[in-house]
Amino acid sequence: MDKLEPTFDKRCETYAGYKAHRDRNEQLCQPCRDAMNAYRRAKWREDPKYKEHSKTYKKRHPERVKAQQSKKLDPEVKAARKAERAKAAAKRANQKKLEKQLRRQTKLAEMKETTRIRQEAKAKEKAELSAQKQAALAAKYAAMNKAREERHAKEKAERAAERKAKMEATRHQRNEERKANRKIRVTNRIKLAHQHGTGPGDYDRCRKNNNGVACAPCKAAAAKYAREKFHSDPKYKEAEKRWRQANPHKVYRDNKDRALKNGGKHNYYTRQHIFDRDGYNCYLCNTPVDLKANHIQGQPGWELYPHIEHVKPLSKGGDDTLANVKIAHAICNIRKGSQFDEATATV
Repeated sequence: MDKLEPTFDKRCETYAGYKAHRDRNEQLCQPCRDAMNAYRRAKWREDPKYKEHSKTYKKRHPERVKAQQSKKLDPEVKAARKAERAKAAAKRANQKKLEKQLRRQTKLAEMKETTRIRQEAKAKEKAELSAQKQAALAAKYAAMNKAREERHAKEKAERAAERKAKMEATRHQRNEERKANRKIRVTNRIKLAHQHGTGPGDYDRCRKNNNGVACAPCKAAAAKYAREKFHSDPKYKEAEKRWRQANPHKVYRDNKDRALKNGGKHNYYTRQHIFDRDGYNCYLCNTPVDLKANHIQGQPGWELYPHIEHVKPLSKGGDDTLANVKIAHAICNIRKGSQFDEATATV
């Protein structure tokens, strides 16, 4: 029995339209045929059982498969069908676009209407508020603002009290540190004043503190050092004698002679004067000096021994006065040498 001509409805171009044609014993329209082919391809890719069924069908009915493959459409028919499918697809896309625009316009209109209704209700509610309610609301806000201001004032006062307590604690701590440092300086001064005969450095300090006359222990320590130096190195003694004979004009007894030789000035001072003025830190590296360190160069700990450093060197016309001297480590004094920068030096 021949199949009927296809009846087109809204189900066409879908798998449901394909089944409707088959149920009504109608010929398949091209959109439904394309929809069925697309459905079969997707099913074949996604469902392994469908792929196995396809292989089994090909084995059981090879003549059908061969007959189906032998059918070849005319190129003009294929082109016409392709153009028809493209036209239908464009039509569907345009229809979807129009529907989407319509839904958007409808939604926008609904939103505008909702907004208008809400604004009207709000305006009506605001207009219906009585003067008594508005006054109560204003009083409530005033009380809230007052409470907030009081809270802020209280927090500000607490922060100020906390800062003041912190400053007092810091000031107390600094005072305690100053007292401790002052106590250390006094202790070191007393210890140094009662230190005699422990090394050659005690001789000069004792002599300056006693109007140019050192005590017997300090003299003995200085003499012992001189004897050990000359006995341990005879060449040094001979070399010093030769140098003194060849350079009588360069022999200086102390810093006073060197300062006066180079055109400087001299005023009496002691190392204790410098300690009282500047403390016990090296002015070059700002670390404490060691009063008990060995002053003999090469002995353990000699680097930290306190030297009297002339800020402006005597060789460059510096004065041997209290204003031009500071305390420095022995190693720092040696490293500085005769360097002097007039632009950056501070006495």
